[in-house]
Amino acid sequence: MSLDVVQPLWVVVQRVVATIADNFGVIPQALSKESLHQRIESCSTYAAMLRYYHAMFFPTPETTSQALQALKQVDKDVPNYATILAMLADLFGQLFFLGMRDESVLDQAEIFARQAISLEPNHQHAHWVTGWFYFLRFQAESCIIELDIALSLNPNHANLLGATAYLLAMIGQWDRGISLMLKAMRLNPHHPGWYHFVFYLNYYRLGEYEAALNEALKINSPQFYIDPLSRGAVQGQRGHIAQANAALQELVSLMPDFTKIGRKQLRIVVFSEENVEMLWDGLRKAGLSGCFC
Repeated sequence: MSLDVVQPLWVVVQRVVATIADNFGVIPQALSKESLHQRIESCSTYAAMLRYYHAMFFPTPETTSQALQALKQVDKDVPNYATILAMLADLFGQLFFLGMRDESVLDQAEIFARQAISLEPNHQHAHWVTGWFYFLRFQAESCIIELDIALSLNPNHANLLGATAYLLAMIGQWDRGISLMLKAMRLNPHHPGWYHFVFYLNYYRLGEYEAALNEALKINSPQFYIDPLSRGAVQGQRGHIAQANAALQELVSLMPDFTKIGRKQLRIVVFSEENVEMLWDGLRKAGLSGCFC
């Protein structure tokens, strides 16, 4: 068989495997919803892991806390399981990302990630989570080092490709981040809506607000505060104040203290003060006011 036939077939195989088997593939998505019907205290290891996948696809404080509770129980029953430890670390980091402003949460997350790496030095997820902690602490160089390690261990893991693409773009490596995100989306078309935030913010920073709005609408995660925040900021820039105000009302309903802690929370999401200021300008034009700490 000629190479020009083999290569496209390999691309197809990669895509099928990613779509079916990846954390955000069609099977984990369907099964993770089924796992929600089980009592947390009686969750099997498998069911607890599926709750983790659900929380990653639908990132809210509630889904994250429930998955964390289930995996903590599993960790008691099955200690020293690197994959569970990495998932626990990821969930602790997500709680902080979603608004739990407690540095001890990150400390606990880092402990779990380090334990996972000590058990399995080449555990891809644990290295990625470690990179994310550096991101959340605004340590760009250390973050990139860990992300590069994670990518080297499996460059075709669609979920971690997408998550890495997001972090790199926020740090300022836009070309690399966008390229990796496009690859992640090619590998698995059944990706979560938050992938589109990378394209949204890229268009937004370039002043291409119509294209940014199109990407914001694709985020399509109404329980994740980044969704209405993105729509509110870009509609503010477009001068569509009615739509912008509606989005802001959604945002404040999801995070009632956003007017008090908005800037700090936004910095955790987009890393740089420059990114914060860009979005804040749109939110201000949208009508957001209050004590911005």
